[in-house]
Amino acid sequence: MFRINVEEKLYVDKLLELTKEDSHYICKVLRLTKGDNIKVFNEAGEFLSSVISVDKKTVSLKILSKCETSEVEPQTDVVLAFGYLKGDKNELVVQKATELGVNHIWPVITDRTVAKMDDKKIAKKVERLQKISKEATEQCGRLKVPNIKIFKGLTSFCDEIDAKDSLIIPWEKEKKASLDPCKIKTKGRLILFIGPEGGIAGEEIQRFKSHHTISLGKRILRAETAAISATTVVMYALGELGG
Repeated sequence: MFRINVEEKLYVDKLLELTKEDSHYICKVLRLTKGDNIKVFNEAGEFLSSVISVDKKTVSLKILSKCETSEVEPQTDVVLAFGYLKGDKNELVVQKATELGVNHIWPVITDRTVAKMDDKKIAKKVERLQKISKEATEQCGRLKVPNIKIFKGLTSFCDEIDAKDSLIIPWEKEKKASLDPCKIKTKGRLILFIGPEGGIAGEEIQRFKSHHTISLGKRILRAETAAISATTVVMYALGELGG
């Protein structure tokens, strides 16, 4: 059954008037009509609802019952940070990171980032990436939509890292250390940082007060491949993949 994420408080018998965008999706894409059912959800839970009215601009729903849901959110608060990528590669990383269970996604404009953006472009891009994340959450069965934040530089990103957080950096110059599941212990967030196209400069690595570099293998991966692969490895090590 199709799912829609809504930000409102949800409870049985509540009437919902969907946004213009979600209404268009239900009418034109899903082609649902009055009487059809669809699930609505947010972090509070998932609910079965029924379409009670449809017009050109708005779809209204009535919540029928609360659904039983299994534990789908990771126990560890995982952050994926990565050097801002060219083109639509950022959208691919956001989509896959959402599916894998990441809670926060932070593109970072580093020294080697090709794209240069002002505040207006950043705000527009955040809106687009947040939409991608919402759609991926609806598809994969999660309840929480990851938060998107773009950092304008490595300094502002470093300032966001708390002393309780654990920072893991896959780095092509690291030849020995691999990801040890036994060492993934953190009182705060687990932050995974992937460099941009061209990799992370040695002087950039030194700007982090505390970090653990790891190798992803013998081959050099594209930045978007590294982001998705490293996230997969971390989630597996946390016991969030593979049963």
